[in-house]
Amino acid sequence: MRILKNKINKALHRKNSSDESSLNGECAIEAQSQLHIKGLDESKANIQKECHPKTKSIPENPRKNPSDNGLQTKNIVKNYGKALCSFASSNLCVPYLESYIKNKDIDIDRFMHFFRCRKELIGNIESFKSLFIPSEEDNQEIQIFKKAFQEVSIIFIKYFSVNWIYHGKLTQKEAHLKYRFKMLRRIKNPENFTHLKS
Repeated sequence: MRILKNKINKALHRKNSSDESSLNGECAIEAQSQLHIKGLDESKANIQKECHPKTKSIPENPRKNPSDNGLQTKNIVKNYGKALCSFASSNLCVPYLESYIKNKDIDIDRFMHFFRCRKELIGNIESFKSLFIPSEEDNQEIQIFKKAFQEVSIIFIKYFSVNWIYHGKLTQKEAHLKYRFKMLRRIKNPENFTHLKS
């Protein structure tokens, strides 16, 4: 009987210890899963922090300030020069040109061809000025062409440039619009045209 009691006690002890170890195992698994979930939550929180950082006021670089200094003026002279040459070599210019050349001997086709050829040569202020200021090598006809070009350029800036700016392929529309009247003043006095920005 004592032997039977000992066997029962041992069996119960084994059962309790196995229950306890399985319980410990379950607790360990549950603890691990909790840690895993906690780790996932932390990594999720870290990912959310990376994807949605708190908005901080980042000081702007004064060189990249989108104000007056940020306007791109690099190609304004070149773009205006090409537009003026396109206008001078188009049929749209003819009525304005005819009113200017009443008493002058100008062949309109030669005038249009002359400025069509000059369009691709414009790259800077000097090449732009050369369209208006006669040089020593220019003959009488080219000098008249340049004076007529100055007149039709003034007409273009006054009446056609806004349409060209907003409906053309320009990327810096605001800058071109801003410098429109500066370009007009420089076309009227090309000898003083040394820079665009004041």
